[in-house]
Amino acid sequence: MVIFSGAYSHLYYFPFFLILSSITLLVGFAGYTLSKSSDNLRPLKSIRIKNQKQDYKKLGGVIEKLIFEMKTNKYYLDQELSLKSFAEKIGIHENLISKAINQKLHVNFHEFVNNYRIEEFIHRISKDKNKKYTFLAHAFDSGFSSKSSFNYLFKKKTNKTPSEFFKDLHKKNDTKS
Repeated sequence: MVIFSGAYSHLYYFPFFLILSSITLLVGFAGYTLSKSSDNLRPLKSIRIKNQKQDYKKLGGVIEKLIFEMKTNKYYLDQELSLKSFAEKIGIHENLISKAINQKLHVNFHEFVNNYRIEEFIHRISKDKNKKYTFLAHAFDSGFSSKSSFNYLFKKKTNKTPSEFFKDLHKKNDTKS
């Protein structure tokens, strides 16, 4: 207001108004035409689709490496195993591991590891016919760090408690013998 309050304000108010209005209209028109142009978006869209296909193929290779590492080195036996420590051990970035497990296997990292732990537990109790060790000892040796999480996850995966599973397992083996 101070600028336009002088004696000659009528001389520079109108040209200043026209310049600002013209700039505003040009910027608005340029934004409108760029947003309506689909040609500008096509290259970006095709690049994204190519990258997604390459990422998906790359994730398959990551899954193969994860499974190989889990089976050969048995990292799941470590009760303190985390995504970060696992990534450091195998040399793959943790974001890539997480993305691969989520998108290809449709589980999270903890479910991925716990499935191996449950398989290890089943393998251990199938060898222990005379129940030389407790289920809890086998669970801890399989990588679980708490009794409650082990019982919950085992029941969730097999629909049986460990003792029910043990009885059924050895009934089947006794009838085969």
